[in-house]
Amino acid sequence: MIFNILKAFHIMSVILWAGASSSLGLFAIIAYEKGINCDYDYMWRFYKNLVNLELFGFIMVIFFGIGMYSMLGFKPIPWLMMKLPIVFGFFLPAEVLNIYFLHVKNDIRTYGRFIKIISPFLIIAGMCVIFLAVIRPS
Repeated sequence: MIFNILKAFHIMSVILWAGASSSLGLFAIIAYEKGINCDYDYMWRFYKNLVNLELFGFIMVIFFGIGMYSMLGFKPIPWLMMKLPIVFGFFLPAEVLNIYFLHVKNDIRTYGRFIKIISPFLIIAGMCVIFLAVIRPS
């Protein structure tokens, strides 16, 4: 029962993480509603809040994922051993860079270049992780 609760929260966290990270549509709607002469400082702050929500979702994904894995005794499950390098070798460093470019550099042009470069890889890696989680190859 506890494992299924962890799994449900893990999946909900993935939805929160993916939803917040693909929130460009919401961002564009608010920009449109504010008009062409919108307050760009306001928009940048709004976008940062969406990214902060994304980062919270990612932390929850990791937390509940580790919780589920611990309940399985940290056994080497073949499909999970293929998934973990993508999560910790790609998604985690990408989120660290996300924090760096958004909060440390704090420059919308640099951040925009980062997002344009990494987005196709995020989509491909995300599809690979979903494929592995659903198909569970041995």
